[in-house]
Amino acid sequence: MPADPISEALAAAFGLSRAGRHAEALSTLDGLGGKAAHDPRVHALRGRVLVQRGDALGARVAIDTALALDPDCAPALVEDAALARSAGDTGRAIAALTRLTRNVPQQPAFWFDLGQLSAESGDAEHAHQAYSRTLALAPAHVEARLQRANLDAAAGRRSAAIAEYRQCLALRPGWREALLNLGEMLLLEGQFADAADIWQQAVQIDPQAPRTWDGLARAAKAARRFEQALAARRRVAELDDTPPAWALLGMEQLRLGDLAAARDAFETALQRDPDYLPARWGRFQLPRNVVHADGAAMQRFRAQWLEELAWFEAAPIEHTPPAVLVGCITLATEFYIHYLGEPFVAEQRRYGALLERMMAAAFRARAPAASRPRDDGRMRIGFCSGFLRTHTVSKLFASLPGALSRERWEI
Repeated sequence: MPADPISEALAAAFGLSRAGRHAEALSTLDGLGGKAAHDPRVHALRGRVLVQRGDALGARVAIDTALALDPDCAPALVEDAALARSAGDTGRAIAALTRLTRNVPQQPAFWFDLGQLSAESGDAEHAHQAYSRTLALAPAHVEARLQRANLDAAAGRRSAAIAEYRQCLALRPGWREALLNLGEMLLLEGQFADAADIWQQAVQIDPQAPRTWDGLARAAKAARRFEQALAARRRVAELDDTPPAWALLGMEQLRLGDLAAARDAFETALQRDPDYLPARWGRFQLPRNVVHADGAAMQRFRAQWLEELAWFEAAPIEHTPPAVLVGCITLATEFYIHYLGEPFVAEQRRYGALLERMMAAAFRARAPAASRPRDDGRMRIGFCSGFLRTHTVSKLFASLPGALSRERWEI
């Protein structure tokens, strides 16, 4: 059977284009003359070569010509989708790929590209369906599996996401992205020990990445592996060397009771940025030692605490980002000032007023509207604490709500 000259020319031109010999590829197509005028494949390949040469306008004309001749021409639809995507016309690209998957339903690459574009356009449901179809045709398509897992994770289907990430790692052991995403999902699911083990694998694969050490620090802390968490936090600070990294190290050292090391970490954070409020707040609250060496050390801490209180009172709290204020409030309290043996009544009122300002500035957008007074004149009051359990704080104060008069208060 004699060879089809158009098919031969197409194969030759395609090979030349892949080799970067674009002018020769176009010359080969031009050599077909009028014989190819009505063959959409020729116009589709011309569009591909013109894209490679940077002639997007010429490529669009060639591809539109191909589609006018045959709206279902697969090569033309492939090039149409690619050109539309590069031009930011996601809708047209999705339309071309949808037509492709209908005409060539057994090609997993088309389904995967459709999933990618659907995800980019915010259509998670169709993206998930496209990735699922990809995997039905090609179960070892690890990129599609990862993307489907990410969609499950974003939709709160954590168990499905965890299973998918594990399958990704079975197909591609040590894959950094799958490890990181799996570590995050395990943390959210409360599987802290497994999360710490996964993050440990991640740091072995990428030991110079602060993010991997941060994940290990968070997972180890949640798993109550405090020494491992501290070592990971220290490594984050060494690699990242930013005020937040040093402040988080200070928090971890504070958790383990090493006040001097915590203050040093906060000091380092402030050396990097003297205006980093969480580090200043942490330093504000801490003496260098739980037990003061002598009366002079107690007075130094007292003077430091009062000086820092005044500094924060004068700070522009109302213009501070809410996340920064929350970072301060949740970092530390004035716990250690009580051990100086003084009542500090006026100072405590000042401190309480400062916290009130910080809370108001941090949560003003979410503050509920004031409720109407009750008809019976009672005031409503709520109690919220992490210590409503067997704890020294509850031994001292848990009786307070119960002692309030129900005639004056609605608890």
